[in-house]
Amino acid sequence: MASVSRDLLDAMLAPTPGRPAEETFRTIPLPNRVRELLSIIGELYLDATNAAGNAGRCMLAAVLLRRDIIALAGNEALTGLKPSISLAIMGEAADALVGMFGREGAPSDRRRQIGHCIAELCNSISLVSADTGKEFVKTVLSKLQPGCNAMDPMCLKLLSDIADRSPVALWSSCNTDVFIALLRGSVEKVKKKNCTMEQLESSVRALCQIGIAYERAKRVAEGGERSNEIERALLAQLQERCTNVDSDSPASQLGQLLLPAALDALTSFATSSSTSTQASQVNILSTCMSHFSACSEQCPSLLAGNDQALTALLRSFMAIAQIPSLEDEEIAALRLSALEIVATISSVPQIKRMLLKPVGKSPTSVAQPCDQPSPMLQYLIQGNEGNGDQKGVLFVCAELIVTGADDDLETWAEDPALILNSESSWDNDCIALHAEALLESFVENLGGASTLPA
Repeated sequence: MASVSRDLLDAMLAPTPGRPAEETFRTIPLPNRVRELLSIIGELYLDATNAAGNAGRCMLAAVLLRRDIIALAGNEALTGLKPSISLAIMGEAADALVGMFGREGAPSDRRRQIGHCIAELCNSISLVSADTGKEFVKTVLSKLQPGCNAMDPMCLKLLSDIADRSPVALWSSCNTDVFIALLRGSVEKVKKKNCTMEQLESSVRALCQIGIAYERAKRVAEGGERSNEIERALLAQLQERCTNVDSDSPASQLGQLLLPAALDALTSFATSSSTSTQASQVNILSTCMSHFSACSEQCPSLLAGNDQALTALLRSFMAIAQIPSLEDEEIAALRLSALEIVATISSVPQIKRMLLKPVGKSPTSVAQPCDQPSPMLQYLIQGNEGNGDQKGVLFVCAELIVTGADDDLETWAEDPALILNSESSWDNDCIALHAEALLESFVENLGGASTLPA
């Protein structure tokens, strides 16, 4: 009988016509495949004699194992395995993978691959047995706590992956206190500026994904009883936009406690003099922006649950939106992503009311002026006029529009003279077009009217 071996993995990495190696792999029974893949991953995990050759094998073995873990959660008619047997096999895999992940000295790329398999196990076990899935999630999180508090990027990324793959199991087995305990140490390191940008990005990733997982789990709970766990899991994976902010929700509480320090550190990194010269830092900052962007769409409560959280968010992203970009398109894109997060947040009805809320008593009629305009609205539109260190969103968007258009002057100078068509003059200028769309969004969300032609 065929078995999973290094030779078979090598043959799959160098496929031949007809792909006989893959056909051989498929003939191996599912339980055997899982156990043999676990065994060979364990061997490769410890074998440091051929790091380059083993890297490809280990990645392929992890991908195949992850695929088979998904298969174990399938219907008995498809797998030929009773649920109890599937759970037993996944239990064996869980013990082995958690042990490998926690082993010191392992290469980070291999720990990441093992982490993906553990996150998939959380999902598959929950599909077969919700109660067993909750217990496994608790076990994994207890193992991750020391690493998360030490800001180990691999532990934080695994926490994020579990939140993404198993949001219902995560929030069914844990509460706000558990997540605070997991991330408290990382927050202290961030406050002391005792972390790298990679560690900060991993921490932001985990926090945002936990918030998004809360909204997904809540959506499943509000949907009532589903016919089976698979339907609930599918519903939990849908990326729906959330337009509601609950200041008392667990997500909001996490944001209020854990986010300010991360925003402060992120702003410090972004506005440091080295950011404009190091492409790696810009890439990590852009990754952070993508986490916040997803969170602004799917869990605004985490980012702006109350006035204080919203103010901290606005100040941080407005500072990032004003990093000098000169002719660097990557930094211009980073600035635009910061502005887009602010635009998305300000479009949420409850947050819009927070922004437009005046100081003092509300007017009794539309014609009666309020005591004083909203300070957040003034800041967002005008910036810090007194200090002059930050401009408002309208100025920054206009600056990006002009900068983007000006970058094309040399090309335009070579073109024959034509009548300017304002509707298509920026068609090839992505920066200017994006900034124009954001400017329009801000004008509409902050109480204005459309600036575009009807």
